[in-house]
Amino acid sequence: MHCGRHFTLADGVNDVRIVGLSLVNGFAYSGTSAVAEGGCVLMGKDASLSLFNVQLRNCQAQGRGGAVFVGSGSALVVRNTAIDDNSADVDGGGTYVYQGSMEADNSSVSGNSAGNDGGGICLDKGSLSVVASLINSNSANNGGAVSAVLGSSVTLYESTVSGNTATGNGGGFNVMGSRLTASQSSINSNVALDGGGAFVTSSSCVHLVEGSSMDRNVAANDGGGLCLMYASNFMAMISSINDNTAGSNGGGLKAFISCIITLDQGSSANSNTAGMRGGGVNIFTYKCLNEISKFIHGYGIHANLPCRGEYMLAWIQYTCIRSCSLSLSLALPLSFPLCLYVLTHKYTCIYMHVHVSS
Repeated sequence: MHCGRHFTLADGVNDVRIVGLSLVNGFAYSGTSAVAEGGCVLMGKDASLSLFNVQLRNCQAQGRGGAVFVGSGSALVVRNTAIDDNSADVDGGGTYVYQGSMEADNSSVSGNSAGNDGGGICLDKGSLSVVASLINSNSANNGGAVSAVLGSSVTLYESTVSGNTATGNGGGFNVMGSRLTASQSSINSNVALDGGGAFVTSSSCVHLVEGSSMDRNVAANDGGGLCLMYASNFMAMISSINDNTAGSNGGGLKAFISCIITLDQGSSANSNTAGMRGGGVNIFTYKCLNEISKFIHGYGIHANLPCRGEYMLAWIQYTCIRSCSLSLSLALPLSFPLCLYVLTHKYTCIYMHVHVSS
């Protein structure tokens, strides 16, 4: 049975700490005098709250923030805390952050759901820092784990984002006009319609660094690991985009219109699969000069297994490519076509190495 909301922090209330409590079955509903935000905790403007060794479970909001709603200018810190099995009818099944901030350390955000965006966490012009934490098994229409929009920022360190589901875009992350940086973290085994690991659009930026991974994600349509759209950019440094699957295009990565993709020599895009074009990568732009994508230093793109469909390694069209090294290791006999499709604009320098063993 759901009760009402457990806590409401008024505007300007600071340095509130909750330690060692189990907060369950909170409910924020719409009514003549009720606010349907924050099923367990509602934070007003310019407030601060720290949760230590707390459980927020089975709470519900008819609006945003199944467990917690963080208002403008407010700061939420959670340590050794579980935000699990909560739901929001609109956005932010676990937490909704509006022009505020959230820090999670050694905590979990699991099993939450949202009707629209951000099954685990939804950021609207907000910031999120996640350290040594787990975000898993959340679900939403967009951003199964996290949705970050309109100038938001997300930083992951030594954390795992896995097993999340989106019926629309971004099984792990939905990033729109925002920034995501993952360091020594994994974004693995997430599922979406487009962008199994992440859906990135509207001049957004994603960096995978220091041994991070975006592996074993699945997209029913495009971008098994990552779907990059509209002037966004992606950089992988000593990181992997391996074993992802797309039902249509770009098993590892799909990029469309004015995007920049950089893989350094310590990164890999291996054993990805696409049902149609570009088992490794699918990069397509229109021919207009201001809509040319750039694929810079694309090292370590390997296809160690045959993928379904045509152009198993890469489909690259109307794209500026610099220092792109595509390599493929195969064993005879071949039971599939070996094809690389490249239609570039200019400044093209592609090195393809094929090693065949009997």
